[in-house]
Amino acid sequence: MKVTKLFPGNTKMVIGGYLLTLFVSLLISGCTPKEAQLIQGEYVEPTKLATRVPTVTEILTNPTNTITPISIQTSESTMTLTPSPVSTSTPSQTPTTIPVATLTFAERQVLFREFMATNEDCDLPCWWGVELGESLENVNQRFSDLGMPWLVIEESNFVDSDRMGVLNAGYIDEDETRASYRLRVYTEFHELRNAVDYIYIKIDRPSSMEGQQEFIRDWEQYYLSSFLQRYGKPTQVYFRLRSIADPMDPPQFSVSLLYREKGLAITYHIIGRWLQHQDAQAEFCLDIENVQAIELSLFNPEGFDRWGYQFAPYHDELYEPLTWEAEFGMPLDTFYETYRQPENLNCLVLSPG
Repeated sequence: MKVTKLFPGNTKMVIGGYLLTLFVSLLISGCTPKEAQLIQGEYVEPTKLATRVPTVTEILTNPTNTITPISIQTSESTMTLTPSPVSTSTPSQTPTTIPVATLTFAERQVLFREFMATNEDCDLPCWWGVELGESLENVNQRFSDLGMPWLVIEESNFVDSDRMGVLNAGYIDEDETRASYRLRVYTEFHELRNAVDYIYIKIDRPSSMEGQQEFIRDWEQYYLSSFLQRYGKPTQVYFRLRSIADPMDPPQFSVSLLYREKGLAITYHIIGRWLQHQDAQAEFCLDIENVQAIELSLFNPEGFDRWGYQFAPYHDELYEPLTWEAEFGMPLDTFYETYRQPENLNCLVLSPG
């Protein structure tokens, strides 16, 4: 075998040639697999190029979701990756937007007091400017426009209708932790075939002294004498002990006025007192100071057969004898002429048994 010796003088020449050959080879073959490349100002390892997704900056700077394809140069070929655009498909159901009240609690109470004082310049069965026949959407928009998004639309569970809107309003007490009603008016708007056909209002007498003063001030216009003066003689007047089977202590009585042709019914729940031992004899006084709660029903007269069972006489045969005349021997005409005068709101004695 022939051995070639390299002399010291030729060493640099050989090494230099070797390095030159290696450099040319690298230029031809391109970058090594572990070398990083710069793409749109971001260093990315070549092993991750095939799965690269656009950056947040890229997405935000393309509001129409049109993303420029990214060209990636490899040692063998050039391939183009187009990241999938952000989905713009419309959901099958649009989430319900909950309106935010723009009025403060104090401003809401001022508006509520105005509602009670003027009824928004409309007469029953219109309530706070809401007429029978309006859609719930219009009613909801009305309160939202006023900055008081109280109306909650849901399915009706109590009356045979399409939907109902529930509204709570009143005078509010605030402290550092929570807000609570000292006097609250609860209202239901029942819709039938996209039109409000029945409105139910309930007000309970508050426990606080300030709330009681507001109760009398706001609701005296809807109490017995004022109601008779404004709406005339009712179709019928009903009277009953709230619980005949299980008398309460103190006893509570109800007086109901029905105006069938006008679409009005109002019930006054009045606290009485036992004169002797329970169930024997009771007294109740017709002044507003003894009223515990008021229920007001406003309905389409043509729909009385649909809505009537929600208020006295409830379409119940048991109510036929529960009239004022049957209990006190006072004809309807006499009742009207007597109690339309507020000075005649006296006390009555009866024997519930």
